[in-house]
Amino acid sequence: MVGASTIDAESPMTQQSNAPAHRNLMLIIWLALAVAVSAAGYLLRSFMLKTYGVDAFDSFCNVSEAINCDKINTSDWGKIKGYPVTIFALSSYSAWAALAWLGSTVDDRARACLRILQVASGLALGYGLFLVYIMVGVEETICLFCLTMDLAAATVLVCSTLSLKRLGPAEGQLYWGRPIATAVIVGGLSLAMTYTWHNDTKAELIQTQQAKADKMRKDTEAARKKLDQERKAAAQAQASNASSGGGAPVVEKARKVTDSLYVVPIHPDDPSIGPEGAKVTVVEFADFQCGYCKKLFYALQTVKARYKDRVRFAFKHFPMSTRCNPHLKSNKHRYACGAALASECARLQGKFWPMHDLLFKNQHKLKGSDLRWYAQRIGLDMAKYAQCMRAPGPRKNLKRTIDEGGINLELRATPRTFINGMLLSGSLPAEVLSRFIDEELKKAGSDTPPPAPRPTAKADVVQATPAKPAGMVKVTTAKGAFWIDAYEAALDTSGRAVSRAGVKPANASWYDAKAACSKAGKRLCN
Repeated sequence: MVGASTIDAESPMTQQSNAPAHRNLMLIIWLALAVAVSAAGYLLRSFMLKTYGVDAFDSFCNVSEAINCDKINTSDWGKIKGYPVTIFALSSYSAWAALAWLGSTVDDRARACLRILQVASGLALGYGLFLVYIMVGVEETICLFCLTMDLAAATVLVCSTLSLKRLGPAEGQLYWGRPIATAVIVGGLSLAMTYTWHNDTKAELIQTQQAKADKMRKDTEAARKKLDQERKAAAQAQASNASSGGGAPVVEKARKVTDSLYVVPIHPDDPSIGPEGAKVTVVEFADFQCGYCKKLFYALQTVKARYKDRVRFAFKHFPMSTRCNPHLKSNKHRYACGAALASECARLQGKFWPMHDLLFKNQHKLKGSDLRWYAQRIGLDMAKYAQCMRAPGPRKNLKRTIDEGGINLELRATPRTFINGMLLSGSLPAEVLSRFIDEELKKAGSDTPPPAPRPTAKADVVQATPAKPAGMVKVTTAKGAFWIDAYEAALDTSGRAVSRAGVKPANASWYDAKAACSKAGKRLCN
């Protein structure tokens, strides 16, 4: 019977000579895990401050547009069910550290610990390499701290493998019970503690945010009364000049009144929806490639649906790219200027808001070819669009809003939202935005809010399918019926999807396939 006194395959003298090397490799694993814990801990803290913090925060690893930890850390790829992936990384590292400590001896228990470390670090490294592909191929941004964690996983994998070779094969049965129990208990406790810290910190930051917002609203009251008096005096003076036939009307310029109160007029060339004479205005400075602007976009969809008859919503460009925005220190979003210009060209054809929605929904695809596809999709005159993208007029209007934000309002980040001139930073949820709007409507004497609508779906509205589409077959399921091509589609010379017997199917990306289906008047199943 094999027991705790099982003799290893190697002699005691060989085991003794291998012990220092084995323990040195365990020490390297601990050091690698210490570095990984530091990186994951910093990313978790950055996630919390960037997502729920009151003040603007940027990770010190945001070196340039191509090296930006915050973009990856706060993206959908950096979360699991809405929770930052670093929560789970920290619990894994804790379990690994416990296994490395338990496996520092020279026996079969150490071999069991090392095999678990091999498998766990291998899986983690595989996931890390997938995220590297996402960083390079999708987000086009590198996260140095993420790479540090990947390097730590690779170090654990290599060291555990080398240590197993040093120890040699086990003579008898490996003891899995204690290593697995230790890893589960330590990892579980670490996960519970980190999860609790996340929730407590989130609640604390949101409470601080609400308290700051309430204080800001009180602090702006005196400044707003003074501003209203100045505006009344200016209006009286203008009326007096007009009655005497002298002077042109004075146009109010954007300016900073206090740190929380601004004058933000809506220019005739600023796209807006809602009544022009509304007593409450919401002005948004945003960037189509900004992740937090995308979050705000979805929040504002709900808010606009609720208040569209009583509040005026306006959009102003502030691309976070030095290619068109000279008020920035670094180039954060390489495609932001082109996307802003494309939306301006859509505005000139009366279709700014459809383009605005498509750009935010497809934020990861903003290259020139993508912009042309969006322009075609919303029905723009493509010849006019191409001419517009080269014309100076739209660029001049884009420069106007950028200078207004960068010079007059001293903006340096997005999104920035002004509700009747009161500044709100970051991607606030619809509930917080509605709270501020309700307060302003109440002051204006219109405080009866309409019923809140159902949240707007993120996907585009799907058009009804014809009763008997040609070349398609009807499929009936428990959830309903739909039509599908009889044959897997190929692409013709114009890039349109065609479904024919005996034709080799096309090999295309999801986005190209969707574009081909749209050209054929069909919807890609997803």
